[in-house]
Amino acid sequence: MTPHRPCAIAALLLTFAPAASPAQAGATPTPAVATAELPPAPLSIDGTPVPWTEFSAWLVLLQGPANLEDFAFDWLLRREAEAAGLAIEEAELRARIEADVEARVRNTFGGDRSRWMAELESAGQSVETFFATRLLEERRQAWIDGLARMRRVVKEEDVRQRWEASYGLGGRRLRVSRLFLEVITPKQTPGATRDENIEAGNRARAAVRVEAEALATRLAQGADFGALVREHSDDAATRDSGGILEQHLEPNDWPGLDAEAIEGLEAGEVCAPFYSRGGFNLLKVDSVELTPFETVAAQLERELVAEPASIAETVDLRADLMASAPLERLPELTREVEVDAARLERPVLTLGNTPVSRGEFSRWLMQERGLPLLRTFMQHRAMATRAAGLEPTSLEIEQRVQEDLEHQIGAFFQGKREKWLADVAARGQTVEDFLHIARIRTRHNMRAERLFLAQREVTDAMLRQAWTDRYGEDGHSLDVRNLVRHLPTPEADQFESEEELRAWIDEQTSEIQAFLGRLRQRALDGEDFDALVRTHSEDSASRDRGGRPEGRFELHQWPEDLQEELRALPAGGVAEPRQFGTTFVLFEVAGRVHVPFEEVEAELRKSLETARPSQVEVASFINGETSQVVVTPAATYFD
Repeated sequence: MTPHRPCAIAALLLTFAPAASPAQAGATPTPAVATAELPPAPLSIDGTPVPWTEFSAWLVLLQGPANLEDFAFDWLLRREAEAAGLAIEEAELRARIEADVEARVRNTFGGDRSRWMAELESAGQSVETFFATRLLEERRQAWIDGLARMRRVVKEEDVRQRWEASYGLGGRRLRVSRLFLEVITPKQTPGATRDENIEAGNRARAAVRVEAEALATRLAQGADFGALVREHSDDAATRDSGGILEQHLEPNDWPGLDAEAIEGLEAGEVCAPFYSRGGFNLLKVDSVELTPFETVAAQLERELVAEPASIAETVDLRADLMASAPLERLPELTREVEVDAARLERPVLTLGNTPVSRGEFSRWLMQERGLPLLRTFMQHRAMATRAAGLEPTSLEIEQRVQEDLEHQIGAFFQGKREKWLADVAARGQTVEDFLHIARIRTRHNMRAERLFLAQREVTDAMLRQAWTDRYGEDGHSLDVRNLVRHLPTPEADQFESEEELRAWIDEQTSEIQAFLGRLRQRALDGEDFDALVRTHSEDSASRDRGGRPEGRFELHQWPEDLQEELRALPAGGVAEPRQFGTTFVLFEVAGRVHVPFEEVEAELRKSLETARPSQVEVASFINGETSQVVVTPAATYFD
């Protein structure tokens, strides 16, 4: 047997086969407006312009499914804003962005604008693309704010809430003075328990509370607040001024303060001691400023009307717009197309009854998502061009996608497919969308792998190292036999719930582990392992050979901890039972064998020449092959 779990390709292909929705199965609508002419080339690679037809085909295929809802919101937002007559002054937006830039240049780069421009360049941006990106963001936000203001209903209770937030409860704002007594927590005593240290802190706090209450009593008896502050307060910033605080009292800034109680005090009165900001505080009301509601209600209402959209308003606006024109994707969205101009006219989705063409959608994708993906596009393009003649087939891609998916589920989701499905859903994807992107990336990586392998040079040193890794120092390897048992397959409809199935699996697992444990002990007691294998092993490929696999036992393919355990065993030693998915194995070290280098050299060479490179090797290869390629967004990038 091999250590790899079988990949049920056929079953998975049936499971993941994409199905067209009823709307997709029908006739494709014709766009309301055709693209009159192709837009300018969006980018150039090493000075050669790349046409929109090529870039849009790649961009829509890779980014389309994940960005449908964001595009729909932007599209509907623009339509709603235009219908409402919202005029956005471009000059005002640019001035706002420029003000932000000037502030950043001044605060971060000491006024040196060239350093800010260098930062942009290091991030793959130019001043033009930075401003274009920000303009998109500012324009979108201006539309959201404008529509939110039109929809906003300001009630009197909202105005009153703002009034009290700005001018205090009942329109009363207080100016106060503060007397502060700090609580100094004792240092922890060496050897003291946690409870003992807590008790020491509580005693220190209680002592300061007693002092604060004593001062409150003196104030109630007529003592001068300022004099007590200068004599007792631990707040150095206000002690010399008699405790006067510069700002109006904001009760919410003082945890522990009874806001309603202090708001009810008159000038000259002192609140009860309260703990806040590391100690006990006494606040004296110096003055009360009254602001009647009627005098500021109109101004506050204007402020509420003019405010930018809140998060809740933005969410509601998006939901309402999306509900007004249901989004439907069309088969064209994920169809691999030839890079001809006619495809730009074809609709890839509809919003309500309005078709949206590939050209319109791809232009939005370019503006919103394209800039960070320019080098990715270049790399995909470069691998596709250079791998001509090495192109993987659709079946090879699908097999790799499913193998990688099985590995991902096993490595990150405890082998539980339902956990992976929940993760996909949490990311806002469908299984079809996940596999669609996986196929694109897998094709790209497989092209790079094949180019990598075509350039790989297998040296004698690499062969010798592989010989050592696979067969041991100087080719001294292990003769290992195994006895295999499998988790039985439950009958259809055998269990009514997932809980029952899991309980059954746990029970079967325990029984198999116990059974193999008994067989191990029998072998260690001297019973012939060969006979045990022929009687009890469920692996037909090795059973008739007494547990030996066809060919040599490939120790290097098994987990490192198992390799170490087997190497440490003497001849006749039997390892503890191991579980690999639904397979359970008992290993016996029958002895040592010598594998001459010359005997396996050709096999090792072929293995190294065809071994799948790691993801790190593939990524490094792609970056190395394309590091000198210059990708430049066109000046009309966002037009």
